[in-house]
Amino acid sequence: MELGLKAKKMMAKAENSGKRWSAKVGEQLRELAVSSATLSEIAEKLNRTKSATQARAYTLRVGLRRFRTQRRSLSKWG
Repeated sequence: MELGLKAKKMMAKAENSGKRWSAKVGEQLRELAVSSATLSEIAEKLNRTKSATQARAYTLRVGLRRFRTQRRSLSKWG
């Protein structure tokens, strides 16, 4: 039984899995976050998993773009 492409991607490890983060890669992460790249895009460019990228961003205190729904106006309820 052959796995589909999506299943293979989910099972594959990132190229840098288990390797230490260099200062250079930390700077790349900062630059990508400032450019409003999504978590998935940043992880892919850095060859890291989304969870590892998110954890490193947290450690470096780098805010990642988040999608938020627009709040409804409360004026119609008084």
